[in-house]
Amino acid sequence: MLNKLKRIAPAIGLFVLSPSIAEFLLGNISIDALPIGLFAAPLYGGGTLLIREVTRRTKRGWTTMILLGLAYAVIEEGLVTQSLFNPSFVGLNLLNIAYIPVLGIGAWWTLYVLTLHTVWSTSVSIALIETLVPNRSTTPWLGKVGLAVTTLLFLLGATLICFGTYTQERFLASPPQLIGTPIAIVALVVFAFKVRQSPRLQVTGKAPSPRVVSIISLLCCKDFATIIFPSNSVSGRSI
Repeated sequence: MLNKLKRIAPAIGLFVLSPSIAEFLLGNISIDALPIGLFAAPLYGGGTLLIREVTRRTKRGWTTMILLGLAYAVIEEGLVTQSLFNPSFVGLNLLNIAYIPVLGIGAWWTLYVLTLHTVWSTSVSIALIETLVPNRSTTPWLGKVGLAVTTLLFLLGATLICFGTYTQERFLASPPQLIGTPIAIVALVVFAFKVRQSPRLQVTGKAPSPRVVSIISLLCCKDFATIIFPSNSVSGRSI
């Protein structure tokens, strides 16, 4: 039992870390709203774990992982919460800035929220957990049963949050948006597995220290947040 738990520990860690980074670390939800984060774990954690497992099982790399992360972002914000199309999502005018009438989306919000999920919800979470288990960083963490359970949890989480969001917002995207979004998702998934993986290069130099990498990453994240958020931007966005 202990060995089995040890084997799936990285998967459990990723399942919990993904919503923690996406909602709590980025300041979208305060720490006293922890139950909301746990409620989001099947969607965030299940989706991120599936991305990681599918990528590693097919022996793909980070190009595939990032593109699948973008597909996940479109699933969550285009189909589950439909925040990409809702002009008054959570009572905020998220689409007003750089609104694109033909698509019914706001360029600012689309860029921000899709980047949030692609980078922080999925890619960063996967990278952190894989770093903790370097000997298993490119191998699957789940068996067939675990993969099936994760898929069911993801679908359940997506359904519950979709239902909860609709109950709260009473908003449904237009037929063209509901048709176009799945097409975009399928295109991203297909592209993720069609794109050629770059050959591994022989690295001869010394890797930068963790401190330097941390500082540069922090500055890049800060600059992104500063640029993407106008002075009158909104805060406190939650599921």
